[in-house]
Amino acid sequence: MLFRSTALDVMLESAPAHVDLDAIEHAMMEVVGVTAVHDLHVWTITSGFVAMSGHVVARERRGADVLHDLRIVLRERFQIEHATIQVELQDHAEDGACCTLDPRCFVISEASLPWLAPRAESHSGHVH
Repeated sequence: MLFRSTALDVMLESAPAHVDLDAIEHAMMEVVGVTAVHDLHVWTITSGFVAMSGHVVARERRGADVLHDLRIVLRERFQIEHATIQVELQDHAEDGACCTLDPRCFVISEASLPWLAPRAESHSGHVH
């Protein structure tokens, strides 16, 4: 039965049963400079090989330093050796450039698409 569930996890690219996404997110938030974690995914590539991808919002530290510390946390606390992490700067995260091409995290807002903002329409001498 172990082989069957492992093979199914690999085929479905599902998160392994022993992985606690909340614990991973919490540990990532503890890294100095990280202010938010989103679009976090963990899956099984092959038996015993877990991969992770996610985005973090960071401030007051170089992205390379934040990334270095995140990789250490993931490797030492969760045995995740393969991680792809996008580091977004605090003032960059709301400009619409991040996550707009991936439909799983597509968020439409007036800030990211200003043409969606309601416009006042005028007719017959008054404004709506």
